[in-house]
Amino acid sequence: MQNISETCDLIKNVTELLDEYEGITRCLLECDIDDITSYVEKRQHIVEKIDIVTKRIYENIGDDQLAMDAFRNICSISELPDELKEIFELRQEMNMHLWHIQEIEIQVTDRIRIEKENLLKKIKSNNSGQNAKAAKYVNGGLNTGQNVFFPENKKLI
Repeated sequence: MQNISETCDLIKNVTELLDEYEGITRCLLECDIDDITSYVEKRQHIVEKIDIVTKRIYENIGDDQLAMDAFRNICSISELPDELKEIFELRQEMNMHLWHIQEIEIQVTDRIRIEKENLLKKIKSNNSGQNAKAAKYVNGGLNTGQNVFFPENKKLI
């Protein structure tokens, strides 16, 4: 592989993007519920950048199987020549960020689920109380014993 230094720079770039992604994901744990959408959109833009850079990494590696193994961390570092060890180590750092993101994602998913459940409870309580608009119509005729569908001053058919 001829572009080892460029590949290392690209891996560093992906790691920086992952660090930014991780920070935004952490914000999702504590942000206001109305800000969740904007943070998710920011993350999506970062994912698109990561995809572009990762594609360039694979193009640089090409058919070099040993370099691909180093990048994927599917070999022992002792099996690699010195010039590929940096790729292996940079990928290890990248994997660390990916692992942190996975851990945070679980917490974010739980938070969104809890927020969803709380909102559903609020909706149900708003729609079932005496102040609910729908409840006024349903309970209005039932409480008086009147025919809800036909007013009293009209003839029944």
